[in-house]
Amino acid sequence: MKKKLLLPLLAATMSATAQAQDFPYLVLVGNDESKTVLSVESLSISVSDGTLKISNNDGTKSFTLSDLNKMFFSTDGTSAISLTEAATDDEVEVTTVAGLPVGRYASIEKAQASLKPGLYVMKGKNVKLKIAVK
Repeated sequence: MKKKLLLPLLAATMSATAQAQDFPYLVLVGNDESKTVLSVESLSISVSDGTLKISNNDGTKSFTLSDLNKMFFSTDGTSAISLTEAATDDEVEVTTVAGLPVGRYASIEKAQASLKPGLYVMKGKNVKLKIAVK
């Protein structure tokens, strides 16, 4: 029984790790719209007592959760793409963060309206981003 559960979990973990390698930067946006861009190399994230602690090769940084507006992975360390900047009327392909296909949608808005709560990767003609649907 344990072997039957272990193999799918291991495969899902490996898929999620491979997907994260597509995004070399983690971008944190504060409530004041300030951006902090961190390399994901040797990335470690922990949350404790309302504080987000992020460690990577450059050191450790702490953020108060109530001061953060959003956090996402990006392929560009200088100008991260947000939904407002992306071409929202382009067709997007949606997968889970583990790489499992969810479907194709006519636009980002239609995908967000149709998805159940969770974390997803959206790939379109001009955009590739991870979103959290609440």
